[in-house]
Amino acid sequence: MFLNQQFKADNNFSVLMISLDRALSSKKGTGDSVVRHKQYANFLKSLDIIVFTPHRNKACKDFFLSEKLKIYPTCSYSKLTFIIDAYQIAKKIIKEKKINLITAQDPFLTGLAGFLLKKNYQIPLEIQIHGDFFSKYFKKEKIYNYFLYYFMRYLLPRVDKIRTVSKNIAEKMINFSIPEGRIAVIPVPVNSDIFTKKNRRDVSIELPPGKNILYVGRLVKVKNIPFLFKIMKVVSQYIPSVNLILIGEGPERKRLEKLQKRMKLKNVFFLGKIRYNLLPQYYSLTEFLVLPSFSEGFGRVMIEAALCKKPIVATKNSGSQSIIINGKTGFLIEQEDEENFAKRIILLLSNQKLKKKMGEFAYYHVQKKFDYQKTVKNIIINWKSIIQNESINSNPKN
Repeated sequence: MFLNQQFKADNNFSVLMISLDRALSSKKGTGDSVVRHKQYANFLKSLDIIVFTPHRNKACKDFFLSEKLKIYPTCSYSKLTFIIDAYQIAKKIIKEKKINLITAQDPFLTGLAGFLLKKNYQIPLEIQIHGDFFSKYFKKEKIYNYFLYYFMRYLLPRVDKIRTVSKNIAEKMINFSIPEGRIAVIPVPVNSDIFTKKNRRDVSIELPPGKNILYVGRLVKVKNIPFLFKIMKVVSQYIPSVNLILIGEGPERKRLEKLQKRMKLKNVFFLGKIRYNLLPQYYSLTEFLVLPSFSEGFGRVMIEAALCKKPIVATKNSGSQSIIINGKTGFLIEQEDEENFAKRIILLLSNQKLKKKMGEFAYYHVQKKFDYQKTVKNIIINWKSIIQNESINSNPKN
């Protein structure tokens, strides 16, 4: 307790965050993102967050989520006008109080708004990199991503600090001539409390009979879910009782449901969005997690599964390689290698002893490597270092 109080006393500064995370835009927000940002604010003088919300959102007034955490919804007509709206709201905040640091949650829209504020008000700027925007897949995913990629390449050398969530992404930035001293590698904090057995809610959930494997995440192209459907065709021939449980929503859902019908996959179940505090039950009552993504910045769901003592079978990318120890906490498979992905699923479903051993090792690994309180404090320490200019090797380009 004393150490936490001393830590708070040593961090008497104010941070302005620009965010696209609409989970923060509700007064009744209770998800992990809300809890995490309340924790950040608890260690600061104040944390003000400008959040993109669409114009149709009726709740356009700013509000407090906690004593030190204030939310400013933008109610923007589009994500492009969000840049202007965020800038105008930030101007008012800066006039009302001293802001020591601006942090933007991506190197695109929020990054541009933050960069304009940095230039006009000479406030240090941190850019957060949560996705692997340096992967080959990113530029191919959408036409306009090509332009976003080169804007990011322009922006990053001109900010004070870049925080990324994995060493793999940091190494890619260094290869693009970003000074190592300007990069901080700090993952997204995952609160292990709700995933530990003693803190799980005793809620009954219904799952189909058989051996259920689990996917958790958005239903978007980058997650490569059609690959999982192909895998299920193969695995079902060896283990007829296998089911694939999909948790999450996204723009690809209708297309995936049509594909499921076309492939006649009766053992694939779409559960939609599940309340965050119920997720531990689903992890616990399924066999293990599968994640076939083309690209992952971090992959928080892999940490969550491991905290429930479940191994992970995933394709190789920046996120999975920073979390999974291949052959010990799960399996890393080359992209589009259907044969080996299916083999690893069959192996874990057939060998309960191996599955349990891997799950136990995964739990101890993430508990040690991704400690929640330590990660939160590292984020605060990083912010403080930017303000004090302690870890910047050279001045950013003008």
